[in-house]
Amino acid sequence: MSSAIEDHVMENSRIIELLAKKLGKSATPDELQELGRLLGEHPEYSYLEEVVQSLKGSREHVELHLPAQEVTDMGWKHLAGRLNEPKVRRLWPRWVAAAMVLLMAGAAWLFQVRKSPVQASKSVNVGYGARRMLTLSDGTRIWLNAGSRLIYPERFTGSKREVTVEGEAFFDVAPQASMPFLVHAGKLTIKVLGTSFDVKDYKEDADITTTLISGKVEVMMDNNPERDVILEPREKLVVAKVDTALKSDQPQVRYQVRSVMTGVKNNIAETAWINNKLVFNDDTFEEVARQLERKYNVQVNIADEGLKDEHVSGVFDKETLQQVLDILRATTRFDYRVEGQKIVIWKN
Repeated sequence: MSSAIEDHVMENSRIIELLAKKLGKSATPDELQELGRLLGEHPEYSYLEEVVQSLKGSREHVELHLPAQEVTDMGWKHLAGRLNEPKVRRLWPRWVAAAMVLLMAGAAWLFQVRKSPVQASKSVNVGYGARRMLTLSDGTRIWLNAGSRLIYPERFTGSKREVTVEGEAFFDVAPQASMPFLVHAGKLTIKVLGTSFDVKDYKEDADITTTLISGKVEVMMDNNPERDVILEPREKLVVAKVDTALKSDQPQVRYQVRSVMTGVKNNIAETAWINNKLVFNDDTFEEVARQLERKYNVQVNIADEGLKDEHVSGVFDKETLQQVLDILRATTRFDYRVEGQKIVIWKN
């Protein structure tokens, strides 16, 4: 009799362990098969499949656009409710419930860690009016533009190198075939082995752009995993930021691959900022204003909506902000006034 009880306890513990592994996405195919067999033999545990799906954020329980932490919280509320049901309380001893909560909590923590793009120990923030270059532990060099942030580990371990960027950064990735380099930027993940490219994802911009200068990169779009894009040198991927709160279950991400244009004096607009230059190639005045804000650490207020859609071109190197505005004013009809760190512009 004692042996039978021990076997039952061991099977209960094994089911909980396998459910925790499934939640943490660490279960092997054999373990998933074993879990299915054990759940068939112990139907009183079958409802935990539903709980696991709640914690993982399945379509049946949560909206796909909810934050990961909110998904997990919803799962725990559901689990707590089921554990308090009279039928469940009769089936589950207190120690089993406690063990299950501990194991599932550990698995949920592991799931959240794995969902995070980068388990980083360091971050670098660059304010407006500044730029910065740094070298990572593998020899990869990164230039950060104004208003940007980089999250990265002190040393790379495991089978891949991962960093996260907010704003704009230029990467010169050290080749290391056995450890691919992944850059997370908004809803994009850029995978490279050794190459140089620019990625821009400012919160206020309508698009996320990836510009390849040399080598080859694979760009993966989170909302469209079946539409990975391979970029060749001098190609630029532009992905529109789409509202994820659309009615469709799988919102479409609009994207376009363009050729990189070489401007005056062989300047490339997408990477000119590395050399502290501004290059405008038929850009809208609204986009120009955002670049001026970042480079000169000012706030630009365009008073006329019509002026935002005016297109301008030009190359600027060591000019002051006032000199840039005066030159642009020669080709675009506008006036401006300076109020400390604020620039007010209106159509003339």
